[in-house]
Amino acid sequence: MWIASANGFVLIETAKSGVGKVIVKAFCREDFEGMVDLNRISDGKDESGYYHVLVAKQELADILVKLVKSVDYNNFEEAISCHPVQVKKKDVYGRFLKDVGQLY
Repeated sequence: MWIASANGFVLIETAKSGVGKVIVKAFCREDFEGMVDLNRISDGKDESGYYHVLVAKQELADILVKLVKSVDYNNFEEAISCHPVQVKKKDVYGRFLKDVGQLY
């Protein structure tokens, strides 16, 4: 599952080890900000180019609730335009929305 939030892009997959756990991945460490303690993030990228962290499914559920509760904007693109780390991703978000819209 991909999540595009005001914090950035993260990918969530079932962990290969650890029952009830998932691995959360991102291309940059900053995309984990506000989700997990950055000290828990891998020191380097995996073979696919992602930083990652292993979390319990319940912890991820709590993180997602926190993300939903933090939505305080009427326009997503405007919100990331004001975010110093995420503003560089604004065009990517725009292309993503356009591409998904063309599917229908």
